[in-house]
Amino acid sequence: MNILFDLKTLTSYEVLKPIIFSLVFISAWALFFYNFGKLVRYTLLGRYEIRWDNIPKRIYTVIKDAFAQYQPLRYLTSGIKHFFFFWGFMIVSLETLEYWVQGVFPNFKLPILNTTFRPAFLLLEDTIQFLVLVAIGWAIVQRFVIKIKRLENTLDAIVILSLIFTLMFTSLVAKAGDLILSGESFTYSPFAKVFGLMMISANLNEKQIFIIREIAWGWHVLTVLGFLNYLPFSKHIHIITSIPNILLRRVEGTKCNVEPIDIGKLERGEIEYYGVKTIRDFTWKQLFDFISCTECGRCSDLCPASITKKPLSPMHLVHKLKDRLKEDAPKIIKGQNEQKPLTDGSHITAEEIWDCTTCAACEEICPVGIEHPRFIMDMRRYLVFDQKMPSSAGKTLQKVMNQGNPWGLPQEDREKFAKSIGLKTVEGKAEIIYWVGCAGYYDPLGQKITKAVKSIFDTAGLDIPVLGSIEKCTGDPARRLGEEGLFAMIAQENINMLKELGVKKIITHCPHCYHTLKNDYKQYGGNFEVIHHTQLIKDLIEKGKIKLEKIKDGTASYHDSCYLGRYNKIYDEPRFILSQTFEGEIKEAIRHRERGMCCGAGGGKMWYEEQRGARINYTRFEEFEHIDSNLVATACPYCLIMLSDAAKFKGVEDKVQVKDIAQIVQETIK
Repeated sequence: MNILFDLKTLTSYEVLKPIIFSLVFISAWALFFYNFGKLVRYTLLGRYEIRWDNIPKRIYTVIKDAFAQYQPLRYLTSGIKHFFFFWGFMIVSLETLEYWVQGVFPNFKLPILNTTFRPAFLLLEDTIQFLVLVAIGWAIVQRFVIKIKRLENTLDAIVILSLIFTLMFTSLVAKAGDLILSGESFTYSPFAKVFGLMMISANLNEKQIFIIREIAWGWHVLTVLGFLNYLPFSKHIHIITSIPNILLRRVEGTKCNVEPIDIGKLERGEIEYYGVKTIRDFTWKQLFDFISCTECGRCSDLCPASITKKPLSPMHLVHKLKDRLKEDAPKIIKGQNEQKPLTDGSHITAEEIWDCTTCAACEEICPVGIEHPRFIMDMRRYLVFDQKMPSSAGKTLQKVMNQGNPWGLPQEDREKFAKSIGLKTVEGKAEIIYWVGCAGYYDPLGQKITKAVKSIFDTAGLDIPVLGSIEKCTGDPARRLGEEGLFAMIAQENINMLKELGVKKIITHCPHCYHTLKNDYKQYGGNFEVIHHTQLIKDLIEKGKIKLEKIKDGTASYHDSCYLGRYNKIYDEPRFILSQTFEGEIKEAIRHRERGMCCGAGGGKMWYEEQRGARINYTRFEEFEHIDSNLVATACPYCLIMLSDAAKFKGVEDKVQVKDIAQIVQETIK
């Protein structure tokens, strides 16, 4: 039988199918690359930055967060649903690849699917497809029955769920037809068997089954190609961008990993401003973040500003920035380089940027590795440059600049307080020091922490000096408020001073001082071993240098400081100390550890009043009231101040005590 004879016996469908399929396939991919290529070009308008260092760690992050779905699974029910969506897509993609080739070569079988592993693959594919259909049902329940707040019922979401359903349904029908026509058993395809039995019970002949199979095949292929071309206009572009974005996410440093600014360029006239004014001032990775957002709402779900009904919603902010990118990028490409400031009010307001507490809950929970605090801080820097900041924030910066502390009190008061409680100040060189911090010197509640730490030192036989009047603010308020120039000046002065004293190790009870000294100062040449007082106290307890007698009455809980927990992964030490000092029931607030809620003082907000929505510290305190906690332990002077203020406002300071871990230890020392 020669080729000419074979062609004569082919039906018109068999002749036209490869031709029509090839035209549709090539056209669809060409259109996709055109539209997706525009997004890539928009991204490349951003500033250059390196994101391909430490490849082994990046690969591990992809395996953990993408393929193992670690991040989505932190919201368990939604995570399980997404797990099936992800792996359903991955597995069905192999079958789709086989279908594409069959568009030209009808009898083609993908080798990987047709080996001795075929039964296992058929069972895996069949099971995951059924579970995807179940997940779609659960997604509908979440959106339209439970009505989960963070999930917005947009047309886009409905379209995507419909497309996923169509892919799974057509795949099962086509597979059922294939198995019947090839004479294979349904042993390893129990869910496709349902459709197979429907065909058999309807007494369909082979030709009819073939037609149904071909309709399902064509419907599946067209859905995939349609899905593909819908992606560049949908939030579900993350199907393509999420794995690269996870691969390129920050793997070194800490959250809110803002970069230092070269103020000299501004002074020399090489740049007109610092911070992010227009879309092009972002880096290419930040622009890629905007495109990769899944709009899952996890960030806004944990954001203290969103929780307390303020304008800022991290998810919506990213969406607005994506809209500005799509609006401004074509103009930039055409040479129209004059764009309005991002915070001109047309899309984004300055209030949204100032609402951020830099708690980094958004970045912590993001399943695709978006670094929200960093781009918010970059935008805040421009607002400071443009003098569009809360007036109280400006006054705080003046106090830090002129008096060396945000309270605006004399430096000499540090020395006086240190001497009043018996702390000795540095004389000459000192390899280790106790960095008290501004709150520990000037605030009445902060002073109680300092006294408690001094008592613990004495009990453990530690003789650690303080800097006294030569200690200045670390610059944390300046950096968090966006005044990088002031921060750079303070950081360099402090680093030089510490190096001159020969300091190598620093003890501090303030997480903001801890983070700044340990991490931020590295950007300016300061490398010091920094120990938080909870780490030190835990070590002293374990070594038996302090003996404790447990509190027997009531219930206790611990409030996680953002800069201690999410920024520096210190979660267990404070809880260990609390378990050693408290015999009663220790409870966790609904938001704790990685999901802990900010007290409201981060991001420089300790220094300016909330003008919008509910107060964050009051809302956070209500969570401890909800679990009937009699004692709320903190490990940060800011948290102590904010939660104590909330207890006082609610008139329950006698019922619910708020104390620093050091105070609790001091009271329980034998």
